[in-house]
Amino acid sequence: MKTDQGFTGREVQVEKAPVEQALQNGWANPHRKRTTSRTVRVASYVILSLLLFVFFVPLPVPFGCIHHKFVPTRLRSFEDRAKHILRHNPLIDGHNDLAIWIRANHGNHINNESFSKPFAEGGLKGHVDIPRLQTGLNGGAFWSVFWPCPANGTDYSDENYHSTVQGTFQQIDVLARLQAAHPSVFSPPTLTSREALHRFRWHHQFEHPLHDHLDNEEDHDFEDDDNNHDDNDRPHHHRPQHPHHPRHRHRHHALGPLISPLGVEGLHQIGNSPSILRQYHALGVRYATLTHNCGNRFADAALWEHPFRVAEPVWHGVSPEGRRLIREMNRIGMIVDLAHTSQDTMRDVLGGSVEEKGWEGSAAPVIFSHSSAYAVCPHPRNVPDDVLDLVGKRGGVVMVNFNGGFISCVEAAEGGNGIPEFEPKNSTLAQVVKHVLYIGERIGFDHVGLGSDFDGIQDVPEGLEDVSKFPDLVVELLKHGVSDEDVAKIVGGNVLRVWGEVEAVAKKLQKAGEPAMEDTFSGRLRGNLLNDVEEL
Repeated sequence: MKTDQGFTGREVQVEKAPVEQALQNGWANPHRKRTTSRTVRVASYVILSLLLFVFFVPLPVPFGCIHHKFVPTRLRSFEDRAKHILRHNPLIDGHNDLAIWIRANHGNHINNESFSKPFAEGGLKGHVDIPRLQTGLNGGAFWSVFWPCPANGTDYSDENYHSTVQGTFQQIDVLARLQAAHPSVFSPPTLTSREALHRFRWHHQFEHPLHDHLDNEEDHDFEDDDNNHDDNDRPHHHRPQHPHHPRHRHRHHALGPLISPLGVEGLHQIGNSPSILRQYHALGVRYATLTHNCGNRFADAALWEHPFRVAEPVWHGVSPEGRRLIREMNRIGMIVDLAHTSQDTMRDVLGGSVEEKGWEGSAAPVIFSHSSAYAVCPHPRNVPDDVLDLVGKRGGVVMVNFNGGFISCVEAAEGGNGIPEFEPKNSTLAQVVKHVLYIGERIGFDHVGLGSDFDGIQDVPEGLEDVSKFPDLVVELLKHGVSDEDVAKIVGGNVLRVWGEVEAVAKKLQKAGEPAMEDTFSGRLRGNLLNDVEEL
């Protein structure tokens, strides 16, 4: 079986040689015999050294909860810069549908050789396997535990959602078993953002053949500050000790684990039950999309299935019960995901309708786990400009979807279902870059990320056919003038920041003693249950 490789971040501690050291080594020392020519030579050497230091030594620049290092100018090519960025900053895909792909194609039987061998060694159909994750320098993903909307999407009863909740737990289980089968590949989903990033850094693989030329250029000593902070009180900017430090050579692993939280794709999956939401969180679900292609008791969706069409509003945004549930998500540290939601829902959650409705929206930043820019492709699943502006003001992130129909489309024909027509010729890597640039240039590159939807889409862009192609996307962003620091934010820094801020809000609300949202029952399960038990 092929050995898996992983990639983590590290940070260089550069020691400056002070000018005083040069003085003590012979220049302008009154106790040494010297000549004018020697003085000139040494002075020239010192000045040249200082200039080289200023222009060629990479310095760490903090942002959010991770560090990004400016790429040294000696890494001339865009390809080298892209690899450097991805090796030091985890690329976290906002939405990967591997789990439902496994169910559809292998019945969740991950132990069968028809799945296990090509997944581990390469050649698996679909968009994801371990070798391609490795080649693409992936640092993690929010792995979706998607379950489809019920056939009767307008029935919001508990009974209509029973099989949905069962299916969701089965999808959580298949990913848990996949992680257990490949513990060096996937981090546990229950880690906090800080723990996940820390583990990603600790397990950096320095001898990966793709990066030997980079490693040889970066043989620096690392600062050891483990004694300054315990693991429970480690600041976001803390730099873990170099894994090749003599004290930690035994911690060197063949593959750095991917940051691997889970995501629920629609509140129909909680079966109207906040207690189910909390159980999902306990099992590693770190975001919940408010809707899928069906509305629910909590919020309106952008689209309806059966038949597929633009959705008609029920709540004209978020329902009163939905407001309470979003507060519960804030309380437990569940990221609110606005992909798939209607524009009114987006505005409500982002505080854009506070004057009209008197609700300020989510107390924590939100994400769009896999949505793109409406101005570039006018699809109901995409984010319009006024909502983008709210995302920027509220500190959220829009993670650009790779689905061909969401990145390349033309206006819907009159009299149809309201869905724009797919434009295949523009379904390309360049078009994905266009969406990223549009969002970044409008609201800042602190608010854009990547949410591929791999293994959940059929029409992938030319040049972004699977998870191995992420470095090509990074190269194109660099070619379009996006800075190395901004690219580091786009690939993972921004969503890590939001994740950490959501956890901070949860900690604050819990410390204040905010009570949990409790389930509501009706009918037999409330009034007559005890009588039924007594009769038994």
